[in-house]
Amino acid sequence: MKKRTLYLALLSFATIAAVCYGSWTYLGRPSVTLTKNQFSFTFKRPDDTTIQKKTGAFDSIRLHLRAADLELKTGEDYCVTYQGPKQACPAFTVKDGVLTAAEPSPEKNSLSSASRQTVTVTVPQDLTQLKDLSLFSNNGDLTIDPGHTVTMNTLTLGSENGDLALYDCRGKMLTAKASNGDVDLETILFSNSDLESGNGDISLTTADSLGNYTISADSGSGDISIGKNSYSLDDDDHSSISVGKGPQTISLSTDNGDIDVSGH
Repeated sequence: MKKRTLYLALLSFATIAAVCYGSWTYLGRPSVTLTKNQFSFTFKRPDDTTIQKKTGAFDSIRLHLRAADLELKTGEDYCVTYQGPKQACPAFTVKDGVLTAAEPSPEKNSLSSASRQTVTVTVPQDLTQLKDLSLFSNNGDLTIDPGHTVTMNTLTLGSENGDLALYDCRGKMLTAKASNGDVDLETILFSNSDLESGNGDISLTTADSLGNYTISADSGSGDISIGKNSYSLDDDDHSSISVGKGPQTISLSTDNGDIDVSGH
């Protein structure tokens, strides 16, 4: 009986070890990252690498990627940092003041869905203005944290599968759409904001008083909170509401999720 128990224990251990080795080989090493309120769990493959490129000055960004987390932050200089499989690294270029990226063709970049890529765009800390920014990822989170000293003309964000997070953002026109993910905005100040989530919550904190805004909110299935007032779907008239008469506008819409708006 003891020999049989020992044999079964060794067999179980060998099976678990084989599964772990296979997962490690195929998916990569588990990695946990935490940036502000954003938590992510990914796998680092053996062929993952980090590539940093100084790009030179730019005042506009157009990045549309298939499967990458995108982040914009301030630092010492204009640069782009890529983390992920080497064969999937995009080619980043600056032309006429616009930063763009060209990804390898799908034939040259056959990666598993578990292989995650991260692209971090850094602008100088003393930068005061960016013109037009358009960032999109088919499968990835977008984090925008340029610091309150940078103003933007237009900021357009989109993700098919991922969350959108903005911190200390200021400008004229903000458009953010997440098909499957939450939209989280903290200390935001835009003349016009259009926010949408197909399946996810929308949370927004303005950098100024809510009295400066005209706010329209629509939730197909969820509760709406604006300032100190809450609106439940139990009230037939409150699935779509309009609050305030300020010159700045905020439009929020989610098919399945809650909406929470507060101000300073």
